[in-house]
Amino acid sequence: MTRPAMPAARQPGGASAGRRLTTLLSAGHSSAREQWVPTAVGAFASVMCALALTPLFRGLWWWFGPVLLAVLVVVGLAALGRRAGLGPSATIVLSLAGLLLTLTGLCTRAEAWLGFIPNGASLARLTELMSDGRSDMSRLAAPVPSRTGLVVLTVLGVALVALVVDLLAVTARRPTLAGLPLLGLFAVPAAVLPGGVGVVPFALGVLGFLALLMLDGRTVIGRWGRLVTTHGQGRSQLLLGGLAGRVAFGAVLLAVLVPVVTPSLNGNGLVNRDKGAAGGNGPGSSQTKVSPPMATLTQRLHDNPDRPVMTVLRPNDPDASLHLRQVALDDFDGSAFNMRQLEATTDDRIEHGLPRPPAGLTTSETVATISIRPGYPDVYLPVPGLPTSVKDLTGDWRLDRDTNTIFAAHANASGITYTVTAAVPTPTPEELTAAGPRPQDLGIDVTLPKSLDPRVAELARQIAQGRSTSYDKVRAIQDYFRGGTFTYDLNGAPTNKPAALVEFLFGSKRGYCEQFASAMTVLVRSLGIPARVAVGFVDGVRQADGSRLIRNGDAHAWPEVWLPGTGWIAFEPTPRSDGATPPPNYAPDPGQAPAGQGTSTPGQTQPATPAAGGDQPGATRSAGPGDEPQPANPEGRSTADLADTLRQTDLSAPRLSVRTANPAAFQFLRETALDTFDGQSFTSVRLPGADDTELAAGLPGPVAGVATTAVTATVAVHPGFRETELPVPGAPTSVTGLQGDWWLNKATSTLYAAVGTSAAGATYTVQAQIPAPTAAQRAAVGTVPAELAVDRELPATIDPRVASLARQVTANYRGSYDKANALERYLRGPAFTYDQDAVAGTLTDFLFGTKRGFCVDYATAMAALARSLDIPARVVTGFAFGVPQADGTLLYKDGNRHAWTEVWLPGTGWIGFNPTPVGDLRGLGDSTWAPGPDQHQSETGQQPAATATPGVDTGAGTGKADQQGGTGHAAHIALWVGIWLVVALAALGLLFAPAIARRVIRRRRLRVGPRAEAVTAGTAGDAPARASARVRAGWAELLDVSTDLGIPLRPSDSPRMVVARLSSYLSAGPEAEDDERVIAARAALNRIGWAEERVRYAPPGTPLGEGADTIGADVTTAIDTLLAVAPRSRRLVAQVAPPSVLRRLTRSGAYAADERAWQRRSADPASPPAAGPAPERESAEPPEPAGRS
Repeated sequence: MTRPAMPAARQPGGASAGRRLTTLLSAGHSSAREQWVPTAVGAFASVMCALALTPLFRGLWWWFGPVLLAVLVVVGLAALGRRAGLGPSATIVLSLAGLLLTLTGLCTRAEAWLGFIPNGASLARLTELMSDGRSDMSRLAAPVPSRTGLVVLTVLGVALVALVVDLLAVTARRPTLAGLPLLGLFAVPAAVLPGGVGVVPFALGVLGFLALLMLDGRTVIGRWGRLVTTHGQGRSQLLLGGLAGRVAFGAVLLAVLVPVVTPSLNGNGLVNRDKGAAGGNGPGSSQTKVSPPMATLTQRLHDNPDRPVMTVLRPNDPDASLHLRQVALDDFDGSAFNMRQLEATTDDRIEHGLPRPPAGLTTSETVATISIRPGYPDVYLPVPGLPTSVKDLTGDWRLDRDTNTIFAAHANASGITYTVTAAVPTPTPEELTAAGPRPQDLGIDVTLPKSLDPRVAELARQIAQGRSTSYDKVRAIQDYFRGGTFTYDLNGAPTNKPAALVEFLFGSKRGYCEQFASAMTVLVRSLGIPARVAVGFVDGVRQADGSRLIRNGDAHAWPEVWLPGTGWIAFEPTPRSDGATPPPNYAPDPGQAPAGQGTSTPGQTQPATPAAGGDQPGATRSAGPGDEPQPANPEGRSTADLADTLRQTDLSAPRLSVRTANPAAFQFLRETALDTFDGQSFTSVRLPGADDTELAAGLPGPVAGVATTAVTATVAVHPGFRETELPVPGAPTSVTGLQGDWWLNKATSTLYAAVGTSAAGATYTVQAQIPAPTAAQRAAVGTVPAELAVDRELPATIDPRVASLARQVTANYRGSYDKANALERYLRGPAFTYDQDAVAGTLTDFLFGTKRGFCVDYATAMAALARSLDIPARVVTGFAFGVPQADGTLLYKDGNRHAWTEVWLPGTGWIGFNPTPVGDLRGLGDSTWAPGPDQHQSETGQQPAATATPGVDTGAGTGKADQQGGTGHAAHIALWVGIWLVVALAALGLLFAPAIARRVIRRRRLRVGPRAEAVTAGTAGDAPARASARVRAGWAELLDVSTDLGIPLRPSDSPRMVVARLSSYLSAGPEAEDDERVIAARAALNRIGWAEERVRYAPPGTPLGEGADTIGADVTTAIDTLLAVAPRSRRLVAQVAPPSVLRRLTRSGAYAADERAWQRRSADPASPPAAGPAPERESAEPPEPAGRS
């Protein structure tokens, strides 16, 4: 690099500070002029290679414009940083900040401050867009349409590549290495696209690589000095006019043309020259473009849905509903269904024949002539039903027998016309419900990942409850999706997003065919029934000639289920609003008569789902004969489950927050009652009951005439608590603010949710009556109703000592209430001990053995003792003893779960007793929780409204179960503040890292002197070596300071010349003649240079004179004076972003080797040589430390 020469002698006294500043600026301009060329070449190469991504996108400027802008911003800011004298770390931070501002201005203007300044909202939006972009990458086939998320990812990737290229080409001055990151831009389309990058993008990328190579040649020649040729000084022949340029141009031309003209095995050339895809029987079938079927389906539905794809003519049955099937997907990875590898040999070519339908399956024949439009990219042949023959089809088409997929081995279906004869299944009820073994090769079609949310399998069991055959279970699942609870929406969440299946089933309940088919297939597999997802088309729009026009928007996915009597048959869970996806004739919607002649529905003898209009959980129904809900928890609860929960160590999870004006009026929040006793534990009856009614129909309240205390409570349920039995105080008379499908089981006074509904996130208000019977009411006598027989039953195997103990405890009491009260007092007495960690045992162990336990043991014991006295009794579960909060609410956690006993009395009905003595509740922790203002019920059994209505307490939105209201919002803000803080600290660390490193190096060098002086008498012979180390360390520090201040020194300068240049720098100002500091510094420089010359050139052992003794003080004096006379801007750069640090990292020349040598020599003193022989002679001229540019 050319540098302005500084005078070898001192400037005359009239020199001014402005002259020194002018000298520095001219040096900086020279450096900038030399750096703009590699900067521009690096940016040009990055932009040219970015065009290699063109085949991945549909259109150009919607993605290339932002990429071009980002590259210019990143590279431009890097150049400005270098021009301002910033170090590489600061330059990188500046470029990244510019990239963030660019992305913010391009993609998140609405959220950012002033349209381009990032904030928490804009960063969150950028993160969301990147997630959307990753999703689009996995679900869209190339070329992809315009997507903002893809723009963010593309701009980010290309800009980072451009930044790396700039660092290598300009800062490190290694243009050839800069080509390596550019290869990444070519690797993406080369890996994704069957046809590779393409001719034009390849040629443009080559231009970028050639520019880097020419820059490297220019850099190498420039290191040798100014080039002189016959064309004139400074001109080279590196352009296309020279021999090297002509060779480069010819190599590129051959690389582009040879693959085009070289024939391949099919005679069309190694590079496909057709713009369209290769057709099966048309020209240009050398390329087979295979995209994931689900990705292609999603793209068709979202991108140009009206684009025609094919026409189908069926003269015999033009109006019959029919699916055109392409391929089946049976590999489920937990997020999406994928196609396994298609396998077919030459024996599986379709001209050898196609398999017949399963033996015994009733079918009807259909014939369809299908004409596919040019440009159709798929290799899978669309066919109706079970194809038995395909005519007029040329090429190598084969059948994958495992998935019944016809595909092309070396082509695709673009522009072909063929006729298919197929069998359409019309199974009879007997065939649908037939039983039989499952073939072993269908193992993959029942496989589910172990990580699948257990709620999925539980939901499948709930839906299929009471169905005996596989067909009835499958149809119940189909009816569940078509019953109104779920909504067809093309903007539903893609199934390849993490946890999207769970979100679809239990959260948003919105989606399109991909979600419906995938969800139903997973639910069916959860029941052990083979199922897979089929992809194809519905039969489109009727045309005037009787044909059907199939468009992109008719792409569809549906589940196929294997039944023993039918083999693989299709079901249809997707409720499209346009009626394009009716259910099959053999599985009509509830209440719909079978559409096909000769086909009846097994559900006529055993309903596969409840009656129409009331079959879906979450739908509003009126109670009536035969109207039966589907409980979310039909199996009910047991005391064993509650005991297992309370034995856990951590019971701090918040569940309920209750606000009431009279917290002392009630202690318990009741969920359900357990009636059935097996001698060890109580369980609830199966739901639904015979006379269950909807919550909307009203609540019965307490027994008429019984004295009560009125209470009103507002209960907020934690969003993560998916409660299906509603916690309520006392005998509720009304519940408001609750959404979804809720029912009352009158026998147990349990408010329970139907499938698809839970109280998670709900906030509801309960008006209730807490029984407070009078003495007369408690003492009343009467007959026990027959329906309470289950509450008086005891197993025959129960220990007889239980009844004997009950009689003994109540011997002095006559009424049922007094006896129950005596039993409660007995269990709460000193004979029993509350112990939440007690080992689980039997009822006998508790009453007659350990007498230690917790609420489950006490409630079970009292209910058993009361029943032994023929008093109806049962165990109730819920929550008790809420923890008062600062805002006046009561907080209930997992540790507040409780069990107590209810006893039926003739004058009061069911009233509660709590036999559990007072004890310490462990595991509650100190955590708190309060519902946020935006909390809402997330599982309502129906789609939430699209927009919120002010003042409505039910909320709106998508209803995510894990949302935690204001607390979650605050946590989100805190998270982003933390992220910004970490980013800021990291940026500051990068910015000040060079300065810190520079100070560490200086301190280490200047410590060489004091350490060298601390020698003992036994090592005095090593003093010359230590003196040399001090001189070399001081000289190295002096050179680094010169570099940091921008004082140009040449590598060829001798120590005397370096001293002369630095002395001239000090003497450039008018104050130099009279400034004692400058005079002292010049004298110090002379002593340092004199000592350095002796170290370099004098024989080993030669005394270094006074310069070596005062090297530390001289170096300090010279450095302080150089910093004092330097311009303020250069002094700031030297202190904050010293360039010498980068030089130490990037250069491995003479200076680095020389400094390592003196470091090794000064690390540990060698043993003193023996007396007499002189020390071994070192080289007369060790390598000279490289100067600084």
